[in-house]
Amino acid sequence: MGCERCHEDPNARHERRPKLAATGQLSGTLDGRPVEIIARDKKLELRFAKIASAWKLRRIQFNSIARAIKLLQDSKFEISARVGGVRIEVLPNPNFAMRFLAPDLYRMIQKGTN
Repeated sequence: MGCERCHEDPNARHERRPKLAATGQLSGTLDGRPVEIIARDKKLELRFAKIASAWKLRRIQFNSIARAIKLLQDSKFEISARVGGVRIEVLPNPNFAMRFLAPDLYRMIQKGTN
């Protein structure tokens, strides 16, 4: 093996997708409003207390997280947002409410799945 392995790309040897899983809870604020991210296996849920908190997502530059979105899509993650008692699916099949809240993210996801 020796010297040949030094010049190999460790990720190019296998054509398998990376195995990802997430577990935990992250709590914080977005413009002073409470937000939680809850992760279990291959499911991520963003929880907002009010629609005003979720509305702030419209200002995020989603192009900066395009690679992370693609990785989550390839790894078959399910992502949803919960505003009060309403659940909004983001991945793998974004629903109409998601298109309204974050149109740039919705277009990015649609382009990645087609």
